[in-house]
Amino acid sequence: MRIFFYSTVFAPNVGGIEALVEMLCRHFVALGHEVVVATETSSSDDETGWFPLTVVRQPSFRRMRRLLTWCDVHVQANVSLKAAWVWLVIPRKTIYQHNSG
Repeated sequence: MRIFFYSTVFAPNVGGIEALVEMLCRHFVALGHEVVVATETSSSDDETGWFPLTVVRQPSFRRMRRLLTWCDVHVQANVSLKAAWVWLVIPRKTIYQHNSG
């Protein structure tokens, strides 16, 4: 299955959302799924070999549309209006993960 995660925050930032998204992605990859994460978090580090998945940083509208067309399931980590439009533009099975403390 092709799984597309969108998380406003991700590594190298450190926090609960970042850790949960990374953990879920690693488990899905271990189960044999293709996983892509898109995030607004930038990074200057070379990530080659660090993640067993593709990380797309600060995706454009066009790139988000391509990822949604590609995926079987879309997971939005934490509800964000910045990416809520995707559900209206390209209908996909979508899971909204709400983290609240």
